[in-house]
Amino acid sequence: MDVHSLPDSARNMIMNELAEGESVLYLERPRPRDKLPIFAYFPFLIGLLWSGFLTFFFSDLVSTFNQPPGENVQVPSAGERIFTVIFCVPFAIIGIALLTSPIWIRMRLRKTASKTFYLVTDRRVLVFDGGYRGEDALTLVSEVLQPRFSRGIDIRSYTWNKIGSIRKILRVDGSGDLIFGEPLFTNAVFLMREIHRDGFYSIPNVAEAEKILTPRIQAAEKPA
Repeated sequence: MDVHSLPDSARNMIMNELAEGESVLYLERPRPRDKLPIFAYFPFLIGLLWSGFLTFFFSDLVSTFNQPPGENVQVPSAGERIFTVIFCVPFAIIGIALLTSPIWIRMRLRKTASKTFYLVTDRRVLVFDGGYRGEDALTLVSEVLQPRFSRGIDIRSYTWNKIGSIRKILRVDGSGDLIFGEPLFTNAVFLMREIHRDGFYSIPNVAEAEKILTPRIQAAEKPA
């Protein structure tokens, strides 16, 4: 990817961060997979159970409203009916959100990925973080239960001696993640916990980025 092929706003943002004489060796953005991981459908399954319970509850409630008045039957007043309907609306919205979670998770992944850029220059590594956190199962579920809304682009810079150890996650098609840098936050879902570190997530050719980074990190680690 060439910096000059980017839209004007992205190109200007990147160029403004580069120092005089600094050249770009590698530029890429995340490319989420077309298919979500199976675990990403966990909120959808919860939505099915939630919606089934609400359907049973609503049907029982409607039958109560439609009962003919009698000596031993207390029919709810109009005010009680309105209050009950208003009370049930938030629960219905939650059910709809859970059932449609695969759709808006995919939309959010694509939107945040389009605003995220990864750069390697001849002097350092730059991460232009538009809110993309990767697409492993725990991160996706955490985004549903504890969404993080990015208001702008978080720009982080690492010199070679600040990158630290690199963890590579390689997929069958050659794409993957290069995880390095400092911990950013902790994912916590039920009893599962994961410390989320910085890095390049969902890049198409992870070996290419590693090949550019490794010799420069090793040179920086050598004693002067």
